[in-house]
Amino acid sequence: MTETDVAQRFVSAYNAHDIPAMMALVHDDIKYMFISGDQIHTETNGKDHLNRYLVPFFENKPNAKSRIRSSQKSGGFIQLLEEAVFVDDEGNDRSQCSFSMYQLKNDVIINVWYFDAHACD
Repeated sequence: MTETDVAQRFVSAYNAHDIPAMMALVHDDIKYMFISGDQIHTETNGKDHLNRYLVPFFENKPNAKSRIRSSQKSGGFIQLLEEAVFVDDEGNDRSQCSFSMYQLKNDVIINVWYFDAHACD
């Protein structure tokens, strides 16, 4: 399995809402971070915290999916352009894009950074 495969398998597990499969691809010390402008917000810190976070997330967003529009690898980093696909409160299909950066350690994901969402080209 290549490093890029790890990120792609993580997104596939996310799309299936398969939390155990997601947890199998992350390091015990994983941090999930969101970057907005010049601010970095840590959403989850550690595998247990991410696991607990995802249960209500998927319950509240049962249609949440992500499409990989492009990917690039450099060293232990994988950059994806992801298109989040969801249904809004009025039942309309919506999407938005965001860059994400996955950092690997010992062949599993240790850090994930998501950047501000934007309209997809």
